[in-house]
Amino acid sequence: MSLAISCIGSRSWAGVLTEPDLARCLPSNLSLASAINSVGGSAEQLTQPIRSHDSVAAYVELHIEQGLVIAERNAEIGIVTAIVGIRRHEVTVEGRADHAGTIPMSLRRDALVGAAEFIRAVDELARSRTADSPYLVATVGKISVQPNAINAVPGSVSMILEARSTDEATLLHFEQELWKRAEGELKERQLRLTITPLSRTLPTGCSPLVQDTIEKASSPAGIRSTRLPSGAGHDGVFVARIAPMGMIFVPCKDGRSHTPEEWAEPADCAKGTRVLAETLLLLDKNLP
Repeated sequence: MSLAISCIGSRSWAGVLTEPDLARCLPSNLSLASAINSVGGSAEQLTQPIRSHDSVAAYVELHIEQGLVIAERNAEIGIVTAIVGIRRHEVTVEGRADHAGTIPMSLRRDALVGAAEFIRAVDELARSRTADSPYLVATVGKISVQPNAINAVPGSVSMILEARSTDEATLLHFEQELWKRAEGELKERQLRLTITPLSRTLPTGCSPLVQDTIEKASSPAGIRSTRLPSGAGHDGVFVARIAPMGMIFVPCKDGRSHTPEEWAEPADCAKGTRVLAETLLLLDKNLP
């Protein structure tokens, strides 16, 4: 099993890091549990909550937006309303590998053509949603073709579909519509579709109290705020299980993140820090 797991610290903090999670391995066969123990940790203790429900009054995180919505709305900070749920599936399209020069087009069962139709369906369905629908994005970002030769008709394609939304029902409906459409299109090409679930995290709403407090902290300072969902995953998803959770976004250059080009202006970071500090003071006054 691959080590495809994030937010290890916050998972263990909230007691949702499971034994199967700890058993996940790198290609070298090093498990997560072994890696933690090798640096002085105690993996066997991490499946129990490190912090209890009554030990944390609130959680507020300052983060770059990783997008362009704040700038588009002429705001200076973002107040996060919810963190998306993420569902990943391995999707395989199987046809038949043949000689690319000797098999007429009418007799081909080209798995890559079928995969291309599937990817187009993902994009079209995700784009077809109305503006007032819950936030949803979907991507095929990894693909593997067999036999992957210049002179061979592709016989099999494996790809990873990732869909994200702030609403679990929206994710389920999107998937059902996609499977139905894809199966019909691929059947016409005599191709077989196989879908294997890989991972799932649930959408997580931010605390209304924390959201309102961030807004109250912004206004007196004359810092323009806007509310928006987070399309990226964050530790707050797991911390929210034990405490009211909220996030403050600051703009980042061109919406870039996790790249060498990632950059946030010091002045924007200072505004975010000012709002964070005032938010903590207000929460301290108002929380029991």
